[in-house]
Amino acid sequence: MSKIQRNSIIQIGIMVRDLDKVAERWAEFLGKEPIYAVSEKYETGGAIFRGKPCYGLIRQALFTLDNLQIELISPYGDKPSLWRECLEKDGEGLHHIAFKTDDISKAKEELNAAGSQTLQHGSWEGDTKGSYAYMDTFNDFKTMIELLEFR
Repeated sequence: MSKIQRNSIIQIGIMVRDLDKVAERWAEFLGKEPIYAVSEKYETGGAIFRGKPCYGLIRQALFTLDNLQIELISPYGDKPSLWRECLEKDGEGLHHIAFKTDDISKAKEELNAAGSQTLQHGSWEGDTKGSYAYMDTFNDFKTMIELLEFR
């Protein structure tokens, strides 16, 4: 049985260079203000990028709608991360589509067995706690799939 809840996309991630400018436009369009966040430092979130500790950071603007969340992502600083790599290589635009899982380890194994690989994974703390994993599904789906597990 699949550990990935495929019946509902919970988030769409969009890579941007100017977070404040793009968030302002989305806020005008949606008629609501975003919640701003920053990624956890490696020492807190334990992010791993291509098998090595990830010290790269991002700023986020999150718009929670009735049916999904729009996440605007903007890397800052000069440390390597999947976010920085994608922005430099692919530019602005769709970064990922996220699906919920109740067992991220098994969900990663499931996608790995289907030919995907885990590009970056980590966790976060705060009002909600959880884990994430960006999966290299570009060849099949033309975007990344992000797995999200909430605790």
